[in-house]
Amino acid sequence: MQRKIFLKWWLFYVVIIICSIICYDLDVFLEIYKKDNSFLSWVIFVLFYYMSCWCGIKCWKTSNLEKNYDDEVFSELLIQQEVGWFASEICLALGMTGTVLGFVMMLETFLSVDTSNQQSMQNMIVEMGKGMATALYTTLVGLVCSVLLKIQYFSLTQALESIKSKEAK
Repeated sequence: MQRKIFLKWWLFYVVIIICSIICYDLDVFLEIYKKDNSFLSWVIFVLFYYMSCWCGIKCWKTSNLEKNYDDEVFSELLIQQEVGWFASEICLALGMTGTVLGFVMMLETFLSVDTSNQQSMQNMIVEMGKGMATALYTTLVGLVCSVLLKIQYFSLTQALESIKSKEAK
């Protein structure tokens, strides 16, 4: 089958897009937009979708490489696929950074609380909830996007290794 590597990526990407549409329809993205005060989730989403498309381009080039092997293109693809692994780690790191920011936001509410005032205590609980939502949503988005990128780049790496082993014979 021609372009098997690219078609595997394309199938996976279509599943991601379908899941994204379902999440949009269920207002998951709107909920994240409202609750993530750091907006790091959106940075992670942009990085994720960009690097997924970039992986598709590399899969296309790898599919071409199966037919017409070129050592220079192969070396370039090996180096470039490392960028995808790096991006998946950045997604994870941004998610963890959002977790820390969320906890800092949550703990800041203790600075301005008047324990004798009931309204002040209620406001503190609301603000703590916002910080906790930021922490949890950025963690979730970072983890999910990181895993999905790693799956794509693992497939690309496996394809490149397969081509390398065929050419070595």
